[in-house]
Amino acid sequence: MNDDLKMKIEAYLGNTMPPEEALLFEKQMEENEELLREVTLAREINLYLTDNTSVEEVPENEYTGNLRSFLESDEARSVEEKLRKVQNEYRKDAVKARRRRYFMMAAAIAGLLIISSLALIFTQESNPQELFAKYYSTDDLPSVIKRGATGDELNRGVIAFRDSNFFEAVNLFEAYKKTVSETDPAVHLYLGLSYLQTGSYDKALGELDLLLHSDALDRSKAQWFKALVYLKMDNKKKAEEVLKKILEDPSNFNYAEAGKLLDEL
Repeated sequence: MNDDLKMKIEAYLGNTMPPEEALLFEKQMEENEELLREVTLAREINLYLTDNTSVEEVPENEYTGNLRSFLESDEARSVEEKLRKVQNEYRKDAVKARRRRYFMMAAAIAGLLIISSLALIFTQESNPQELFAKYYSTDDLPSVIKRGATGDELNRGVIAFRDSNFFEAVNLFEAYKKTVSETDPAVHLYLGLSYLQTGSYDKALGELDLLLHSDALDRSKAQWFKALVYLKMDNKKKAEEVLKKILEDPSNFNYAEAGKLLDEL
């Protein structure tokens, strides 16, 4: 008889089994003669070893009748001590089984909590919007402040950008582009990020491409910010493609950061 069955019999006879489970257990006894024998024997042992209970109370049937004859004989007294040892061992086994069961349940719950925590961590790490917030920074943008009347819109555009007035920045940068024959490549970066912040992602990518294909020394910044634009668009596949291009050349802007970001996608 396995530990789980011992535990159930002990709970049933001790009236500690929940009513619904007890009904199901009784139905199992009706269908399983061997189980019924085990329960009957356990009950007989308990009755025999209980001073205030008479074996007369046990229902009569062929099996219990034979057992009753033995229990009422002189020979039974010689094995009473052994029966008590059996009972004690039985209960110890039931307690151990319960402890093992609780330990297994606790271990399973702990395992589920760990798995859930890990799943939550990985979900958070691979969330494009959270990754964008984590890696987006304008600390390394170049200075484009210019003197003179022609630089008025540009300078005001940079100020608006730094003040997070991105719609105003877009208008000022676009106005500046119309006043010059050749746009400073850095303006494409500012304008591209302004479009990014206003939700005009295609225009942002267009401006960054203009920077990427220019002869500016820091044109590789366009690749990094393009990857972030794709993150903002929830397009992880395109972001990964751009990051892999950055990793083709260690001299590219934010080469190390690109590797970290790619690992988190």
